[in-house]
Amino acid sequence: MIVKFLDGSVKKLTIPENWTVTFSSFIPKMNERGHVHGSPSLRVYGPRKVQMGCFVGVESFRDERIVAEALNKSELDDLYWTPQMELDLAPRIEKGEVKKNKVPELF
Repeated sequence: MIVKFLDGSVKKLTIPENWTVTFSSFIPKMNERGHVHGSPSLRVYGPRKVQMGCFVGVESFRDERIVAEALNKSELDDLYWTPQMELDLAPRIEKGEVKKNKVPELF
C-alpha cells in the first residue's frame, strides 16, 4: 500500500493479506468545549480485529494492485458520459421489482 502523508512524505506499507485497513479520523481527546478535531488516519487491524497500528496525518493512499493511468484528451472524448436526465429516466429496482420512473415535465 502506498501512503502519502500531509507533510508530503510517501511511504510503502506492507500489510498481511488477512489484515484489515480502515480510513477515518484519529481523535486522541476532546478539547475543553467538547469539540473534536481529528487527523485523517489509517488504522490497521490484525487477527481477531485487534488494532495493530494507526498512521495519522494521511492525505491519500492506494493499494499497489490498483493501476492508475492518465488518459489523454482524445481518449476522454471517446468515453461516453451518461447525462443526468438519462439516469433520471432509467428504470430502478425496488424490493426486487423493476419500477419505471415518471417522465418529468420539461415545461
